[in-house]
Amino acid sequence: MNIAIVDDSREEQQIIHNAVADWAEKNHQRLNFLVYDNGESFIADLDSRSFDIVFMDIYIWIS
Repeated sequence: MNIAIVDDSREEQQIIHNAVADWAEKNHQRLNFLVYDNGESFIADLDSRSFDIVFMDIYIWIS
């Protein structure tokens, strides 16, 4: 299962990753994680990748 985490906070990325990884271990699931710091890089990757689940921060800081 391919999982994308899109969040500009490293702390939030880690919290989501750990929670989902713990669930996967308990349920004998294999997961592939890709973590993105911003929506632009995630969207750019959609041409070459597909995801089963996307965890996306809806309040990403734009500089």
